[in-house]
Amino acid sequence: MRFRRKQSSQEISGFLDEGTAVTGELQFSGTLRIDGSFHGSIATNDILVVGEHAVLHADIRAGELEIHGRVFGNVECKRRIEI
Repeated sequence: MRFRRKQSSQEISGFLDEGTAVTGELQFSGTLRIDGSFHGSIATNDILVVGEHAVLHADIRAGELEIHGRVFGNVECKRRIEI
């Protein structure tokens, strides 16, 4: 029998580094960490981590959300938000 381990914010599957600027609609699965700037909308059933240098101007829908930076917009979370 094989158990699927719950993915945590420590297991990053995608990364937008500091100095990166993205505009648009972002959809992803797994865990994404953003340390740059983003403008638009973000949707996932999984985990979004907003790094301490990140600035997001976005409407966010996520399964879990960790905010260490700045977020401007509407936030909707299914399971957990950590600020």
